Amino acid sequence: MSLLLIESFLHQARAKSGEAVLFDDSNVWTWGELHAAASAVARKFSAELPTGAAVMLCAPNQPAFFAAYLGVLMAGNKIFPISPDSTAIELASAAHDGNVEGIIGITSSINAMRGAVAMHIDEVADKRWNEGQLHDQLRDDSQCAMLLTSSGTTGKPKIAHRNAVSLNGIVASITDAVQFDESDRVLAAVPLCHAYGVEHSLLAAISAGAKVHILRGFELSLILKSLRQGITVFPGVPFMYEALSHGVAEDVHLPSLRQAYSAGSPLPLSVSDAFAMRFGVPIGQVYGTTETGSSTFNDPNSKYFDANSVGRAMPGVVLKILDGQVTIMSTGMFDRYTAGDTSEITPDGYFLTGDLGRIDKKGNLHITGRLKLLIDVGGQKVNPLEVEQALSDHPSVASCVVLPMNLSPTVTRLKALVVARPGMPSPVAQELRTFLKPRLSNYKIPRIFEVRDSLPQSPAGKISRHRIQG
Repeated sequence: MSLLLIESFLHQARAKSGEAVLFDDSNVWTWGELHAAASAVARKFSAELPTGAAVMLCAPNQPAFFAAYLGVLMAGNKIFPISPDSTAIELASAAHDGNVEGIIGITSSINAMRGAVAMHIDEVADKRWNEGQLHDQLRDDSQCAMLLTSSGTTGKPKIAHRNAVSLNGIVASITDAVQFDESDRVLAAVPLCHAYGVEHSLLAAISAGAKVHILRGFELSLILKSLRQGITVFPGVPFMYEALSHGVAEDVHLPSLRQAYSAGSPLPLSVSDAFAMRFGVPIGQVYGTTETGSSTFNDPNSKYFDANSVGRAMPGVVLKILDGQVTIMSTGMFDRYTAGDTSEITPDGYFLTGDLGRIDKKGNLHITGRLKLLIDVGGQKVNPLEVEQALSDHPSVASCVVLPMNLSPTVTRLKALVVARPGMPSPVAQELRTFLKPRLSNYKIPRIFEVRDSLPQSPAGKISRHRIQG
């Protein structure tokens, strides 16, 4: 077995050392610079950690993220991307569950991980490397893997383990489906710490030899500027497309954009129609999970395209409907959770997604509902049980429930209904928000807190979500 994506990266670096590959608002990196930075990371962790050790990568989108990610794999270690917005409590919990021994991150994340072998992301970005000691081969590719947090069905997030076979499989599936090649210029606007972002804007793009334009966050003017500068592939999320459709006043032509597609949450037909009418480019969709990787592609250039579906299975993916639930088996899927839980895998190897759906005669998958409680917030999944568990730790909260609050076709926020504990003062919104801030990432903190006298319960004493009047 070999980690083909790293071999592809090394080949590109040797063949096109002086050519630009990564762009952001402040600098440009060549293939040679990316190779040298990744080698510096590989040298550090090869020397200080055993093969197969997990290294957390906690940083925003930037060229150094690419170097850190690739360098950890080159060292024969496991890379664990995690949101730079994570709190110290979330980082410590993820580090414990992922058996993390090293970290590359920003100052706050490194401070939260005392005792781990640490490398500041600015060190990776420093271009004064010794290019005479490049890592041209893996130390031990059998231990390479990517760890990713998944919301799962319980309150506590799980960590999915995706080995080298999985990483190679997902690269092959996406490259084949989207037809990535070295002539492409990919916009990395989705956070690279999420499965969708890292798979499309890093793994598939770099393996294909494409150039990547990196944005640190969503800013309408910067995305529009990037799209005008020759972007050919734009992996986005619904709220980005809605903002572009309604937030741009002048006429804009995007002749270079050959693929625009969405993932992370359902794409409303009104949004895809508005974007196509405004820019003359239809939007496709990608569907998948943290555990299975990107699994379907609704290619707007295909004869099978159906705007009401999430598309057909990518190469290497098999879809099956089991008792109404979408199940997936793929060459890019995870091999296990770090905790060893296999309850969401069927005996014949299919992953239970928690989504309800059907497959039509053309092979297109239609998502019709959800079994899981996950709520999409800006393309990020929130398990309300996790938020409810954190809220329940407040001394004035007797019970609570967290619900979605739809602000637009693509924008959802959270609303918490709270019952005060007898004998305690009713908690106020700011007090609860302050209590949650060190415990949860910002996107998991409810926008609205409402105190109620009671919440409907089942005969067994559990809160009946379906009976709640929001």
